[in-house]
Amino acid sequence: TSSDGKYSLRIDSSEPNPIGRGNNSWALTLTDGSGNAVTDTKLVLEPTMPDHDHGTFPALFLGKTSDVAGFYQLGPFDLIMPGTWLMTFTITDADEASSTITVSYCIGS
Repeated sequence: TSSDGKYSLRIDSSEPNPIGRGNNSWALTLTDGSGNAVTDTKLVLEPTMPDHDHGTFPALFLGKTSDVAGFYQLGPFDLIMPGTWLMTFTITDADEASSTITVSYCIGS
């Protein structure tokens, strides 16, 4: 859920599964605070490793929309090493207002 409670994000599927080291691709569903599929938003992912002070290259990944409201595809993005990854999703609506969702994942060696 976003820090302002405006959005929720669910990872529907990942490749590889479970999320792991190397190239990852995700299918996601974005909903509003009432659980309704969101349209007219831009979804951007920024994966970083705070303990190592770096991220990925490129640094940002734009979610690709589909004909299904609220459905986004992300990736591939390369989680280059094991450790704790912070995944920051920025959601920007049609009025250019932004919200963030941050999730951490620990990738094993």
